[in-house]
Amino acid sequence: MKDTYYFSHDYNARADIKIKKLISRHGMTGYGIFWAIVEDLYNNANALPTDYESIAFDVRSDRNLVESVITEFDLFVIDGATFGSSSVERRLNERNAKSDKARESARKRWGSMRTHSESTANLVPTQSKGNPIKERKGKENKEKDTKNSDLVIQIVRVLNEVTESDFRPSSKATSKLILARINDGYSFDELKDVILHKTAQWKNDHKMKSYLRPETIFGSKFESYLQEAKKNISDDPETKYQRLKARGFKNVSKEEIIWVFNYQHRTPSSYSDYPKDELIGERGEYYTQEEIEQLFPR
Repeated sequence: MKDTYYFSHDYNARADIKIKKLISRHGMTGYGIFWAIVEDLYNNANALPTDYESIAFDVRSDRNLVESVITEFDLFVIDGATFGSSSVERRLNERNAKSDKARESARKRWGSMRTHSESTANLVPTQSKGNPIKERKGKENKEKDTKNSDLVIQIVRVLNEVTESDFRPSSKATSKLILARINDGYSFDELKDVILHKTAQWKNDHKMKSYLRPETIFGSKFESYLQEAKKNISDDPETKYQRLKARGFKNVSKEEIIWVFNYQHRTPSSYSDYPKDELIGERGEYYTQEEIEQLFPR
């Protein structure tokens, strides 16, 4: 699970004239939404998409109210399709500077210790070039970045398949959200389970199906969505079907294929109604026409 960081909350924040104007118009509800957005900015490297409807859904509030909080009080900086906070940016930079300073201090101590060691004993060969530890870590980081990029592509592919969408893994906003969840410690299977669960839950709901998108699924509510998925994924028929479909219907038993057929058609009428290119048996190969006829007789 992810590490938890803290940010300072100025005790006199409400004395700020911008906050006073916010509270004057929207009351403590607007003030609460402001801090909820600030928390999300800290959790997403100080960049959130200007998707007011999605944010409103996350905080269970009105879209117009959320848009007003973000755009009308000079509390946030809007940059095209994303927005952030100057204050959050400054504090993140201060935190990173402290981390860099600590690393530099450790490097100097290590260098001093190494110099002392070399002066007292020949522990490091004089012909040694470079820093093998640093080189190894650089290689490991490069391999990790490559692996994570592949995971982003796989996750977006699953999302597109089950929601019948066309999201791009090359999108910086989409990639950033998925990588944030990967860096939080969530696995590929956990991300996939949330996609399948929310798709089953929302795809037939005219209002909610519009939220089947990266900024909602992989946003700040991901952990609660995952807990929902863990509780319901084995009992929900649509999720079960989507999980089989995500596997390409590979390595499933004949009983599972019959279940899929019955679920798709509810009352099977003819094997000819079934999309034969999706019928893959436990041997990992397509069923023959004769086998399909035996499975689903006229």
